Amino acid sequence: MKQEPAIILPHKEAREKYPESMICAGAVISAGAVISAGAVISAGAVISAGAVISAGAVIGEGVVIGEGVVIGEGVVIGAGAIISAGAIISAGASISAGAIISADTVIREGAAIGAGAVIRAGAVIGADTVIREGAAVGEGAAIGAGAVIRAGAVIGAGRKNVTEACVVLGINTWGVTGYICDDGLIINIGCMNDFRGLPPDETLKLIWKKHGVGHIYTSIIMLIEEWAAGRGVNCDRIL
Repeated sequence: MKQEPAIILPHKEAREKYPESMICAGAVISAGAVISAGAVISAGAVISAGAVISAGAVIGEGVVIGEGVVIGEGVVIGAGAIISAGAIISAGASISAGAIISADTVIREGAAIGAGAVIRAGAVIGADTVIREGAAVGEGAAIGAGAVIRAGAVIGAGRKNVTEACVVLGINTWGVTGYICDDGLIINIGCMNDFRGLPPDETLKLIWKKHGVGHIYTSIIMLIEEWAAGRGVNCDRIL
């Protein structure tokens, strides 16, 4: 079935339809959107059909809000962020510039998403959680309330109740992440696929055999194990 093109309101008509909101020149507002009193829609922002922008929300320049997205009261979305169809951004949350929130994700109350972070489809970010800049949360993953996910961390798809993550960056451009979740502590090393599912101590032995004790991954794994030990968690496996 052919989908009808969205009807875009002329700026004057949008201002008249939402007199208690600030609709800046150059904003693109679809006829089917709902914009509550006190909301601010900045220049170049795109608000798609069926989107709901609640009272006091601030939508930055060039932000794209997809169809059916719900933006809660007082939410602030930074310039250039993309919020895809069906996402729910709860009251008091903040989305920093350039972040990408994929379809059907849920960002709960007071959560903060850092600049350039990527939240994949169906992920759930708990209340008052902080996702720092450049972090990535995989499809369907769930981050527990109040967690802090470090800058550049990568949380794998489907990981449940992630409570904390650390990340080591700058090793041959790969990010190395350790994170605590329901199924234990995972070390995520993107270029170590040969070691998937192995415990860190066995991985170390294999690295030493192949590359020698002084290989950089020795230091990385030991750093993450030390971080985990400080939280009373054992390192379980390589992902």
